[in-house]
Amino acid sequence: MSASLIVLIPVVLLGVVTTVCFVGCVLNRQGTGVGPGGPTALYQGAVITNANLVAYWPLNDTQQDLPTAHDLSNHKFDGTYTSGPTGPSSFMIQQAGIVPGDLTDALRNPCASFNGGFVQVPFHQELNASSFTLECWVKPNWTGADPQDQRAAVVSAFGDERPNPTDNAGYGIVATQDNFWSAQIGLGTKFLGATSKDAIMLDGVATYYLAMTFDGSSLTLFVGIVGGALTSTPPVSPAPGEKFVSESPGMTATSLFIAMGRPDLPTSGLFPFNGLIQDVAYYSPALGVADVQNHFTLGSKPPG
Repeated sequence: MSASLIVLIPVVLLGVVTTVCFVGCVLNRQGTGVGPGGPTALYQGAVITNANLVAYWPLNDTQQDLPTAHDLSNHKFDGTYTSGPTGPSSFMIQQAGIVPGDLTDALRNPCASFNGGFVQVPFHQELNASSFTLECWVKPNWTGADPQDQRAAVVSAFGDERPNPTDNAGYGIVATQDNFWSAQIGLGTKFLGATSKDAIMLDGVATYYLAMTFDGSSLTLFVGIVGGALTSTPPVSPAPGEKFVSESPGMTATSLFIAMGRPDLPTSGLFPFNGLIQDVAYYSPALGVADVQNHFTLGSKPPG
C-alpha cells in the first residue's frame, strides 16, 4: 500500500449512521445454504461451511438491521455502517446483488453500494492472523474520466510516510491510481504488493471476484470476472529478514474497513470505494487454490 494511502493525522471518526429508507428481502442468517424453497445459496453455503472461515459479511442487511453489518458466521465480528462526509446517501443497502450464484429462493441476495460511506469492524486479533485469505465481490462505479485515486475495497492496515517508516502493517485489497487491483501486506518498513496485470474495466458492468491469500510465506492475488475466468498474480514473498506485520506495534489496534482506507486518518488516508460490494469473507489459515477456484465458480454463475 502506497505511503500516500495512510498518514499520521488522527481525527475523530467520521459521521454516524443516519436513517436511510430501503425495501428488500429479509437477511438469511441460517448459514446452511438452504432456503424455504429448498437448496439455494450454494455459494453462501460453501463459504459458511468452510472450516477456515473466521468472519463473513454478506452486506445484504435490511433497514431493520442498521446500523449493524452482520457477520453471518457467528456475529462475533459484526460491523457498523457509517455515513461518509457526503451524507446519508454515501452508502445504500438492499441494492441488486452482483454475485450470480448467491441466491435465496432463486433470487439474488442483495448487496450494498458505497460512495463515501463504509463499514467498520472493530479490531479483533482473529482478523489479524499470520496466514489468511481475504475475499470479496465488487462492481466498480467510477470511470476513466474520474480523477485518478486509490480506492480501498477492504483494508485493515496502517502506514507511516516518514522518511524512515517503521509502522507499515496490516493488509488490504485496493484499486491503484492507474486502475489495477492490488493486494498488499505490511512488512514494517514498507508494503509488499501483488498487482494484477489486467486493467480494471471501467464500464459500469464488470463484477470482480477478488481474493488475496498470504500463507505465511507468499502473497497471491486472485482476480475473477463474472462471465470470464479466474487468474492469479505470481506469488511474491518478503525478502530474507522481512516478515508480515499484522498490526502496527507503535499504534492503537486497527479496525477492518470495507469500502474505505483509514477514515480515522484522513487527508490522504480515505480513498473511498465507489461501487457495489458483496460477500466479504476472512479465512485463517489461508485457503488453498482449489477452494478459491470453487468459490469463484459457484459465485460467478447461477446454479443449474
